Amino acid sequence: MRSLSPSTQRTVVLLGSTLVAAGAVFPWLSSNGWLVALPGLESGLGTWGLVLLPAALFLGVLHGFSSRFVTDTATLAVGVLSLVAVVVYWQNTIGNGYVPAVGWYLTLTGALVLVAGGVERVWSRFGRQRLDTDDVRSV
Repeated sequence: MRSLSPSTQRTVVLLGSTLVAAGAVFPWLSSNGWLVALPGLESGLGTWGLVLLPAALFLGVLHGFSSRFVTDTATLAVGVLSLVAVVVYWQNTIGNGYVPAVGWYLTLTGALVLVAGGVERVWSRFGRQRLDTDDVRSV
């Protein structure tokens, strides 16, 4: 199996971090209108977005200045953090007249992209070190 080119990997990570950052700002929750206001109805920043927005922005900046090992690890860490935030928010809030809004879906999509990109980056780095070559092929 071939790994993605470095520019494609960078693009995937920047796309994922952009989706997480946008999802952190948009509302995570919508209701029928008559229900009590909960954090996330007006903006994701009232919930996990306050943690995810700086993490996603930091990840985008980190890719321009840091070593590959650090960026690979950070990509996977921010992806997992975003995925955990989405799942925990789902378990604690969704239901009883509340449904996920656009910010929740954007964050979920960005988290999945970052986890997939992070796993691919770590896996390709591990494969190259293990085989001592730039060509990762299964034998």
